[in-house]
Amino acid sequence: MLKLWKITARPALSPSVAMAILRRDTPTIVFLDINIPGVDGFEVLAYLRRESRLAKLPVVVVTSNDQPQTSGHPMNEGVNEVIIKPVMADML
Repeated sequence: MLKLWKITARPALSPSVAMAILRRDTPTIVFLDINIPGVDGFEVLAYLRRESRLAKLPVVVVTSNDQPQTSGHPMNEGVNEVIIKPVMADML
């Protein structure tokens, strides 16, 4: 667990770890990379939106795709915001 500012961040280095954490805990917000190995990030998003306890969580997609609307999964698919990588400190 990382403590940044007054935020406790729990990184998950794989979709399976992320989903295991989400089965146990209810975070305040989810930052989700859509280009992750093994499971498409949108599968994680679909899981979040299916689970009633997690369905209303804000989800911020972090992607290197500078045209996320062309990915086939626009923000109306359950994403609240998109941040394009690389993320600079002055963007936060």
